[in-house]
Amino acid sequence: MSVFTRSCKAFALISLLSFFFISCNKIKNIWPETKPIKTTTIVCLVDFSKSIPASTLEWYRETVNNNVLKNMGLKDKIVILPIDYGSETSSTELFFADMSKKDFKREMDSPVQGDKPERRRFEICKDSTIKSFDSVFSKAKIERGKYALGTDIIGGLKQADKYFAGDQNNLLVIFSDMIQETEEINLTKQLRSESDLKIIFKRVSIPILKNAEVVVMTGDQPAVKINQYNLLRKFWEEYLSKAHLTLTEYQSGGTNILAEKILSYQKKPK
Repeated sequence: MSVFTRSCKAFALISLLSFFFISCNKIKNIWPETKPIKTTTIVCLVDFSKSIPASTLEWYRETVNNNVLKNMGLKDKIVILPIDYGSETSSTELFFADMSKKDFKREMDSPVQGDKPERRRFEICKDSTIKSFDSVFSKAKIERGKYALGTDIIGGLKQADKYFAGDQNNLLVIFSDMIQETEEINLTKQLRSESDLKIIFKRVSIPILKNAEVVVMTGDQPAVKINQYNLLRKFWEEYLSKAHLTLTEYQSGGTNILAEKILSYQKKPK
């Protein structure tokens, strides 16, 4: 075999290998390696105190169903805790579901279908979870009635903190008019103007909590005037910041923003 022939074969082999590696890189770009997703813990604090209109409480239930539970991912877990006069002293898990502890795969699943069977079982599980939550919520409206004459949002924050950790996504959703009414702080009586904010913060002790993103959904509150709404928002913006929590949304409606927030965690790699 001549030197020229060997050189041609070597060149052809190098060209073939170069084409192979270029093709592999293109395939990687089309099907990038999937990175593991962090677990997301969602804690919902739901206000059952007497100041919440029945229609607004129903809106809270629908929002949890349609914007939280329906948008949970395979690695998500959720806990529902009450806000009322017994938020801290008589706290209880009204509802708990951990999707990360469930296995939706089956040995007999066809590889041709990919993850479709797993996703289908997951959606069925979420539908079942929603039905369970509806039942629990109906009971809670009755059982929490004995604590309805006060509102301890701060106590609820302390209870929520027990579920958060640094190695996961932490989301706190507060369904409440945000009017704290306890012996220590009564925002109905004590918060009438911006000057009252300084007085309240001099008196109140603020716990340092684990970092979590916070979304506040007040719902319709006919008894809360716009001036009071704005004062309450300013109070909680400062309070949550001092407690090392990150307030990302504070609004009366706009439930889509809540769904988008939950879905965004499912796109974040570890």
